[in-house]
Amino acid sequence: MPSKIEQLTITELKSRLLHAAKRSRELMAPMLYYLRQKIKAQGSRNDLRRKAEGFGQWVEAHLDITRRTSDRWANEWAVSQKLRKPSNPKPKAFRQMSK
Repeated sequence: MPSKIEQLTITELKSRLLHAAKRSRELMAPMLYYLRQKIKAQGSRNDLRRKAEGFGQWVEAHLDITRRTSDRWANEWAVSQKLRKPSNPKPKAFRQMSK
């Protein structure tokens, strides 16, 4: 069995995530990143199935976090490991001043 997280299969990543779900964000973030990357690379044929079976659907069905949270954790971990560039923060809108 591969010891490095990036070498794990999708099934192995899912299994480890289920075990790590009760632990911590630091433990889950790298696994979320690589699971999302592998599922995205694999592609999806939703036209052949009635239900969607992607990263977000799996996270929301099996982990006690939302897809948005999982994406944020994975992205923050990837930036800290220099696997991804930080995203540019959206400029804050200015409130309209009344006359």
